Amino acid sequence: MVKLFHDAGAKGDRDLAVRLLRKRLKEFEALDGPPGTWDRSDFELALVEAERGNYNRACRLLEMPHNALRDLVYTGVIDPRRLASTSKRYRHRIEAIDASKKG
Repeated sequence: MVKLFHDAGAKGDRDLAVRLLRKRLKEFEALDGPPGTWDRSDFELALVEAERGNYNRACRLLEMPHNALRDLVYTGVIDPRRLASTSKRYRHRIEAIDASKKG
């Protein structure tokens, strides 16, 4: 019975993470230019966490006004140039996360 409760929470977290990722991607697409380094790195880190199944962490990263992981970008641990991707590729990755709940 506990397992069923846990799965229900994971499904809710996954659905929320997918919604937030899609929303953020739409915001990026609505910009006149490319998103800033911080916004892009926050989005990419959240996307990676969701791909790993850490949906709650992905949601928190997307909802934080200041992501503490930005220090990793600032110190060079994470190279923002590696994070550059296209909207099409991001959308494909988000769809894969969403599809994982069905399979």
